[in-house]
Amino acid sequence: MPTSPSAGPGEIEGPIARCYAHTPLGALIAASQIGDRLGVASNREAMEILKQQAVPGPGVERNLARLTGPEVGDGSVDGQTAGFQFVGYTPDMAVINLVSRMKDGTFNVATFTMKWLDGDWKIQLQDSGADSSSVSQVTSLAGYVAWSGDAR
Repeated sequence: MPTSPSAGPGEIEGPIARCYAHTPLGALIAASQIGDRLGVASNREAMEILKQQAVPGPGVERNLARLTGPEVGDGSVDGQTAGFQFVGYTPDMAVINLVSRMKDGTFNVATFTMKWLDGDWKIQLQDSGADSSSVSQVTSLAGYVAWSGDAR
């Protein structure tokens, strides 16, 4: 998962990575970290992440209720972040498209909203409980900033 000495996360404890810079880069890294951690978390870990790193609201409540049942995820990663695009940014909110290269080689793009709340970036869930407002496929990284890393 991406990290930056200047943008964060400044602290990692179990499934929680927090203390991001109040900058566009801090919002971008928070979106990737929180989204990826939710994607591979056990129910218990996901509940902890949502309670600490999501903006309170109906989407969080819906997810917390869903996570009290059988395990939701299998802990495996579906894809790797391949690119990003800022849709909008203010000091209190960032809307970011994150592109993932899926295991089958296709690209999915998801739109995440991050809010600056209580001194850190938090993910804004949709009322439905979804972590992104939209997910679609794209055929290439055209129009996105490519983002690569060590895929160990």
